[in-house]
Amino acid sequence: MASSWPRSLLVRLSIAMVFGLLGACAPHGAAPDHKNVERSSWFSVGSDEAGYPLRIHLHADQSSETLASLAKSAVQEVNRRIAPRGEGSVLAGVNREAGQLPVKVPEDLRVLVRRALAFYVLTEGAVDATAAPVRALWSKDDSPPSQAIREALDKQGSDLIDVDEFEGTLHVKRAGVSLDLGALGRAYALSVASERLVTAGVERFRLDYGQLSVLGYDDGRLWKLPLPDGPGTPARAHRWVRLPGGAVSVLARSDGGRGPLMNVIDPRSGSPVRSLNYVLVVSSDPVQSAAIAQALAVLGRTRGMEVVETLEGVEGLVIDLAGYVHASTGLRTELLQEPIEGAPEGQAPSR
Repeated sequence: MASSWPRSLLVRLSIAMVFGLLGACAPHGAAPDHKNVERSSWFSVGSDEAGYPLRIHLHADQSSETLASLAKSAVQEVNRRIAPRGEGSVLAGVNREAGQLPVKVPEDLRVLVRRALAFYVLTEGAVDATAAPVRALWSKDDSPPSQAIREALDKQGSDLIDVDEFEGTLHVKRAGVSLDLGALGRAYALSVASERLVTAGVERFRLDYGQLSVLGYDDGRLWKLPLPDGPGTPARAHRWVRLPGGAVSVLARSDGGRGPLMNVIDPRSGSPVRSLNYVLVVSSDPVQSAAIAQALAVLGRTRGMEVVETLEGVEGLVIDLAGYVHASTGLRTELLQEPIEGAPEGQAPSR
């Protein structure tokens, strides 16, 4: 069962990164949206990295700009190394040798790929690091032909990826199949950036990259994440979930509206997710958070929540197409519905 909230993960959560335990403090009452952060005494900077918005938030002081550059450079460095294509990328070198030879790669990349393969097994194929062709197909066409989907599915195969720890190599065993770590790779980039901030002595930070956030920790202080409104939400009120910190992965419609998560593709069928409107997963580990969010969206509320409940230190919630919230055991007591005081309708109050 997932731990009760807040226990184990949630009493004194240290951000369990790929290579260590990280800890940080969150600002009192801050909701993880850019407006609230920028209204506080925080320094914020943003950029676009590998096609996704990166936002770095640090407690404002004379070293903020230097530390933000440190975190940004960490994300850029990881992205260069794990890009599925392009010069200078270790992973691209592996893909170029698909169907031919194993390629020596650094230990951290082997660890990351091993984890991706473990998530593939755990989630019954819902997380697949070789599913880029079918995702690319839907990104170009709202209704790709069935033959094109079948051809894209033929280019997948997590079972064709070999990690040899003795030789220190990765091998894609069939030509046409390639590794693309996607959200897991971006999560790993945040892990490295967070680790470097903590090593530099930073105690208060928040990193947002695409739909993944790393929220710092501080005893007795909680983050409030706004949830989409739904049935029973009064006028001039919002739904929230409270978190002490951690890595949070959110999957929502790319157009910001209600309806099926058409931008999330089931790698097993090659079709969009049609049963949910919103997914949120929190873990101490960004890579795990990103993987389980994908799994929860693809597997659906019943089976997806069963997987969440088996994982220590992982909590999740989904919002169905009717707008109702379904949360894992540890999150149920952290759901809030609060009136908006002194703010225009639909706008979160400043804290």
